[in-house]
This record gives sequence, structure tokens and C-alpha cells, in this order.
Amino acid sequence: MDSAVHDRARDYLRTVAEGAPPTAYYGDCGGRRNDSAHDALADEGAGFGFALTGSVESGDSADINVSVTGRDGAPTSYVLDLHRENGTWYVCGVDEGSVDLGGAG
Repeated sequence: MDSAVHDRARDYLRTVAEGAPPTAYYGDCGGRRNDSAHDALADEGAGFGFALTGSVESGDSADINVSVTGRDGAPTSYVLDLHRENGTWYVCGVDEGSVDLGGAG
């Protein structure tokens, strides 16, 4: 997984894991701006590890499945919802679970 949307997701997750404010990663998201999407990752603790496990992209929308290993040492699945605005990918949501990739990776 090596594209602009994946790079943006990795940068966002690194920022959150470092405890820095990820405000720059949030866009308008079609009127659904969510400046606290990273709160879903709060229980993982600072310095959590992560791996992108799959993604599906359609036009200006993408969902990325992520495995996060936090302070308890157990991996937890999350999905990042991203939207492209004026050529830049922004995080619109973070939810526990994963999306069906329908054979995509």
C-alpha cells in the first residue's frame, strides 16, 4: 500500500500515536468535519503501533483498514474514512472494526 492516501493515513496515525494534535489532517468532509475522530484511538495509549491491512478507494473516498497494537499488546481493528478535497486526503472518521474490501487490497 503505497499511494498518497496510504501515506496520509500513516502520517495521521503517527501523529496521533505521538500525542500531537492531528488538526491538520481534518478537512470539511462534505460538511461532516470531525476534529475529534482520533478520540477513537485514545484507549490504545501513546506510542501505539499500527499496520495498514487493506483499503478500498473510489473517486474521492477511501476506507483503510488498520491493525493497531496498543498498551495492552493486543491488536485492534479500525477503519479510517478519508476524503480527498482539492487534491489532499483528509481523515473524516475513525471507527473500531473493519470494512469489507470485496477482494480489494
